[in-house]
Amino acid sequence: MWNRRAFLRDLAGAAAEVFFVGCALRGATALPQSLGGSRSRRRVTVGGRRILTVDIHSHVSIAIDDLFKQGQGSNSSSGSPSSPKSPLLSSTNVDARLQQMDAHGIDVQAICINPSYNYEADRDLADRIVHRQNEQIAEMCDAHPDRFVGLGAVALQHPDLAAEQMDHAVKKLGMRGFEIDSSVNGEQLSSPKFDPFWAKAEELGILILIHPGGVVGAPPRFPGNGFLDNVIGHPLETT
Repeated sequence: MWNRRAFLRDLAGAAAEVFFVGCALRGATALPQSLGGSRSRRRVTVGGRRILTVDIHSHVSIAIDDLFKQGQGSNSSSGSPSSPKSPLLSSTNVDARLQQMDAHGIDVQAICINPSYNYEADRDLADRIVHRQNEQIAEMCDAHPDRFVGLGAVALQHPDLAAEQMDHAVKKLGMRGFEIDSSVNGEQLSSPKFDPFWAKAEELGILILIHPGGVVGAPPRFPGNGFLDNVIGHPLETT
């Protein structure tokens, strides 16, 4: 399986350095007044050398409420999960996201959904949800191949299905990796239940990005909410 360094090398092409950002820059509408709506891109340099910057933690918004409504009355969840309220990237505001990327000096974003929104659905519904999410992520990437690459979604509560979804997304849609949550409905990712998923990831040689979030069993051992924001995925100025 690729390590992170190899993945980023292939993801961004020939890049001397990589700049990581987190959820704080996920909004797609607020632009600095100095930008004025122009598409002049901020150039990031280190030691006078121009570098390519990659945002590897950038969420997209893909509507799935209608699929959950269709699933009501079956064995699926009785309602849809809470959708993110922030102005995330969607097919209707791509230009605003590109302007924000230019303002912040972000050359490429690896776009992905928030993975936990998939984990409530039964097998059939989960398959339809992930199909839509990955198809739309691929469409955005195809429309702007120099600015976006895709990290796909999987229905990890159904590990064998997740393995099938990974295979399709990599071979047919060009996904560069997948983002998953830090646990699945309270189950640790190290559970043998998820072995088919990890085996397929190793077979495909793709990156798995674990979304920073609550760690199972963390609150009794660590103060706060257990999110470990300053350790996993969120470099802070003070660390």
